[in-house]
Amino acid sequence: MPCLNFVPEPSYPQLEVWAEDAERMLWTTPDLTLYRCRQLVELLVRVVKHESDEKIGGDLAKQIFVLARLGKISPDVQRDLEWVRKEANDAVHVSGFSVVGQGAWQKKARTALFRTAGAWAAHRGRKRKEELIPPVGDAAKSAFRTAMFRLDMAELLGDRRQEGDRAEAALSKISLSDLRYADVSSDDLLLVALRIDSIRLAIANHRGQIPGPIDDERSRKVFATGDGAAFDELVHYLNRHAVGHLNGARFDEALTAISSLEEWRSASADFAPSALSDVPIRDWQRGALLGTKGQALAFRAHALGDPELIDEAIACFDEALTNFTDPGDRERQQTYRFHALIERVRLGGKASPEDLAELEQAIRDAPVDDVMQDDWHPAAFRVSVCLKASWVTGLKVPWLSQLERFLNAQPVAALPHPYEQLVGGLAQLRGSNTSASLRDSLQATAEGKKDPLAGWIAACHLATARGSSTPIPPHSALRDWWTTNEIAARTNDKGPLSAVPFNYA
Repeated sequence: MPCLNFVPEPSYPQLEVWAEDAERMLWTTPDLTLYRCRQLVELLVRVVKHESDEKIGGDLAKQIFVLARLGKISPDVQRDLEWVRKEANDAVHVSGFSVVGQGAWQKKARTALFRTAGAWAAHRGRKRKEELIPPVGDAAKSAFRTAMFRLDMAELLGDRRQEGDRAEAALSKISLSDLRYADVSSDDLLLVALRIDSIRLAIANHRGQIPGPIDDERSRKVFATGDGAAFDELVHYLNRHAVGHLNGARFDEALTAISSLEEWRSASADFAPSALSDVPIRDWQRGALLGTKGQALAFRAHALGDPELIDEAIACFDEALTNFTDPGDRERQQTYRFHALIERVRLGGKASPEDLAELEQAIRDAPVDDVMQDDWHPAAFRVSVCLKASWVTGLKVPWLSQLERFLNAQPVAALPHPYEQLVGGLAQLRGSNTSASLRDSLQATAEGKKDPLAGWIAACHLATARGSSTPIPPHSALRDWWTTNEIAARTNDKGPLSAVPFNYA
């Protein structure tokens, strides 16, 4: 069978051989498709090193990272190669005594084909192929698998903030009526419909749009099928729903979206973190739900001025950490947890000696060097929480001058989130000694139209420095939260920054 996904290259005949293998095994042994995709990743890395005459050693992860830092591969290609590397590792290593069937690898294998082929095409400056689905004989199975493959592609695009339009275009190629005509089963149709709505939620979340109501009847039907793949997608759908409500500061709606899983398991629906321990989902999914739930509780605590709710949020983040193995996921939950520890103090609660020691260690270990790069870096979230810890608890920041020199050297311009928190946090600690250029950058951010949230946070920092009144949020969803919870009345005594929930990172 000729290769459908990759353009053959005469100089590298192994590309076509391994690509054909990966496609041929997709429906029968998808874990071996993942293995072949990993080899195709290694081959592309070797090709890039050879053609750019770069002599880079170390394991595959290090080589991918260094090639990206040198500009030999694009950030998108780096993300695709790293994703395939990690997922293929899971497929070839034994992590327990349970038998993993082919269905567990199906979606990952399809996505690996898409990402690997896309990485090769992008690096060669080609437009990737559109039809990537190896055929099967049965018409209903073929129609369903084609739809699932297109959904995989749409989901990958939908998870990238700048690719929403392309994701919508991919979704438009999937017709539920055509699938019914092909005699696709009702359970499979439920799964396709759920995934379409879930991916559209991901796109809407990137655009800052508030989600509509949950399709509760369909969700219960999906839950009742008992199908593992369908349940995975239901968790994605509900978590994205909750995240969409969090983006609009609608924390009660976010908690309701997550609690539906608890209710279906006849578990307690009072938002205690242990309720999710009885839901039959994978560990990382449970961790994601707990992280979202913890954020919703932290928002709620801020709105109500209730430090006891912060304790519930911290319990969620602690339990979430036990469900993640990926360093990036663990880093995110730890940052949420640090925010909650500081928020508890700001709301009038107490920090234990252990809490203070943990925050002090976090400040010492802050990844400041990672932040001081030319491009946006996720380490800025961790560094910003360390600045907040300092000006709420009085803990010392040994690298403050180093960060200040870096920020002062940047041109005055509107700051992307969370860099407005870095500059604002530095301004709170330096007070009247804050440089004019940093104040000007905060002003440019406050006046900018591109990122309303960053602009409002910057305006609150400026108002605190000037002793002026708290600015009203520009975003309609934030204004609803502001009005409903009477935030303005509470900021009069505590200052403008008390209006900003710390978990807005």
